[in-house]
Amino acid sequence: MKKIVIVSKARFIFFVFVLLITFSILFSNMWNLNLAKSCDNVVEYTVASGDTLWSIAEKYAKDTDIRQYIYDLKKINNMEKSALFAGQNIKIPY
Repeated sequence: MKKIVIVSKARFIFFVFVLLITFSILFSNMWNLNLAKSCDNVVEYTVASGDTLWSIAEKYAKDTDIRQYIYDLKKINNMEKSALFAGQNIKIPY
């Protein structure tokens, strides 16, 4: 059996780093696809004055943890922050 020798530590570390980045991108894309598939029933909602993600989640999150539902709402609508504006249209899974 042939012994494997690491000639350059820097090259090996770079290879492992690239491998980790590649797998993380693949798995994050798979997670996003699963999230999109789980949201077959989506309604378009126009935000009213005084609406918050929490109040919207209380209306639509049936047996789901509200914090998880808010996280999913932000992910589906590509929101980085929780700020909503009156007249804004968001997608709500139900």
